[in-house]
Formats: sequence, structure tokens, C-alpha cells
Amino acid sequence: MDRKLNQFVNRLRFRHLSFLVELGHNPNLGRAARSLNMAQSTATKMLQEIEEIVDCQLFTRNRRGLVPTVAADALIRRAGLIIAELKAGWDELAVIRAGGLGWVRLGTFPVVTSEFIPKLHREFQKVRPATRFSVEEGDELHLTDALLEGRIDLIVGRIDASSMTSEMSSHILYNEATVVVCGTDNPIAYLKGEELLEKAAEAEWVMPTSSTGAFSLVSHPLVKAGFSVPKVAVETISVLATVGFLKHSNMIGIMPSSIAEVFEKQGTLKILGWKLSETDYPVGIIFRKEYEESQLVELIRSCSAAALAATDVLCAGNVRAR
Repeated sequence: MDRKLNQFVNRLRFRHLSFLVELGHNPNLGRAARSLNMAQSTATKMLQEIEEIVDCQLFTRNRRGLVPTVAADALIRRAGLIIAELKAGWDELAVIRAGGLGWVRLGTFPVVTSEFIPKLHREFQKVRPATRFSVEEGDELHLTDALLEGRIDLIVGRIDASSMTSEMSSHILYNEATVVVCGTDNPIAYLKGEELLEKAAEAEWVMPTSSTGAFSLVSHPLVKAGFSVPKVAVETISVLATVGFLKHSNMIGIMPSSIAEVFEKQGTLKILGWKLSETDYPVGIIFRKEYEESQLVELIRSCSAAALAATDVLCAGNVRAR
């Protein structure tokens, strides 16, 4: 086994990895060869060489081209990750050559962006000044794919067990409740109990997609009470878009309690008297498992703790630090 591993490490080259990734996108030897500016005979020889190195068949052939095996899917995914990491390394070196001290690529859900991320950035700059932060907003599915493909370093946001994979780890920073909200002029704003649930089941909702855990927070209690699932009229993960729709219509929606309280104090939204769950959802950092002991993850953990200590929302009693 050690001999085969040494062969794998010593003989596999970057050009092999690039070729595999291209075949993953374009599983046809002729088209892949043209895309990489090589002769088809060279591409055929390279595939044979790679299969010899890894000691297994990577593709089967049919009339349309190549069909990847399970082994090919695994190797192509890893090859893509290696290439993404090398590109990120080159980009980070460019930042350092320009006088910076590195580059951190964060994925985040919009609900944590406006309050927490700037405080995290401020604390990180105290430890690593001149570090460039890239912040990409997205939903759970998009950011999870970006993390596993090496396009971002970490995710900061809601930790949903259903979206975690065996390749990912997480660290909980705090717990937070999700609340139901509406515009201040919405007739549902002051209803309670059974009447509130009945009108909520009839209402149109502004909500993240039905594939997210947030949707089930609303649908489960409604179905349990004998009503239908929410009628989603607008799908969005944007806090500002949600606020706009609720302010100018009789739709209702959901958001973290700390965010909702800010808009309620401004007189923009009303928090409804409906407790969605007995347990608050965890918010934290999500990262690839192999980086659990990395310096970056440890820095983000410590800076997050410092950022939480400076966050006003802790004083409101809605968020509990861990």
C-alpha cells in the first residue's frame, strides 16, 4: 500500500489534475483535448497514464463519449479542490506581495452579515492587520458547495445538521431564536393563539426556499395544528428584500430575533406572538474537516468570541454565547 501511495503522489502531476477536471466538465476526449490545446491521441495517452497511476478504471465509453466511474467522480472532486486551493494560494500571495498579511474568504448567510461580520473583521484586524476579507452571501446549498470545492475558506451562519456532510465540521458560537414578522399595518400583527395560526396558514409568506431548514420551522407547527404548509409567494434569503415586501404588503415572514428586534424598534416590522420552536438554532462557523486544527479556524474562533463579547445583542437576552 505504501508503494502504491508513493507512486500516486510522485507520478501524478498538475497537468493530470487539470485534465481530469476538464473531463469532469466535458466527458469527451476529443472536446477535452481541443479545450486544452492538445491532440486527441495525447489526451488518450494521458488518460491511460492516469488510470495506470491510480490503478483503477476511471471512465467507461459509449457512443456519446466517456462515462465517469465512482472512482473518477471521487478523483475529479479532489483534483478540483487541489486546483482551487492552489489558485487561492496564488491569490493570497498576491495580497501579501502588495503589502497585506493574507486573505480570508468567508461565506455567510445574510442574517449574520450586517451585525456580526463587521465586528469579526474588526477583531481579526487586531490580530492580523492588513488581511483582506472576501464575504460572499448565499444560501446553505450554494455556500456548502463553495466550501467543499475550495472556493471559500469558512461559512459563518446557521448550522443545519441536514446540510452538513461527513467532510465538514462546525463550531457553535451562539444560539438564536427565529421569529415570525410582518409589517406594522398588517391586520395579523396583533392576533394570538389559534386565530394567529389560522390566518398565518391563509397568508402569503416571504421565506427562504423550501429546501432550507427555515421552511420546516414554520411548516411543522402549522401541519401539526391541522393547517396547510405556508404559501410561499416570494423566495429570498435577503433581509432587506424581506423587510421591503413585508412593509408594503400583508405578507408575513421569518428572521432571527436579533435582526427582527432592530426593525421593530425602528417601527418597520412587528414580531408576532408565535414561538416557532422550543429550541433556538445554532449559529457558528462551518469548515472542511481537514482544517479543524488549522491556524485560520482557530483565529476565526477566537476573534468570533471577542466579536460576540462586543455585540449588543448579547445584552438583549436573545442570544446565548457558548
